[in-house]
Amino acid sequence: MCDYVVSSRIFKRFLVRTRRIRLKFPVDPQQYREQAIVQLTELANVAHNRATSKYLPTADRQKWSRIATYVHKAANSILKDYDGYAINEKLEELTGRVEELMEEAEKPGE
Repeated sequence: MCDYVVSSRIFKRFLVRTRRIRLKFPVDPQQYREQAIVQLTELANVAHNRATSKYLPTADRQKWSRIATYVHKAANSILKDYDGYAINEKLEELTGRVEELMEEAEKPGE
């Protein structure tokens, strides 16, 4: 039995809110991330080509080099820090644990 008493109404509201979050953002995060990476890769290629061009002045090549570096950092950040699937898994895990607590709280005293 739970050591604390929390009304089932609070649990139910919490479950409704977590479901709303998942329904509000139906975009597949993995798909969104893949699209962003593809676009950033294309930008990085353009910037790299300009940065290594013999026909541009050195100052312009340096600027394109910085842009390429920035684009690669952005892509790396997306790959490293943003994991939408993990967020959804955590929400599902949290929902499951809340449901367990609700069931436990509704059981008559043992």
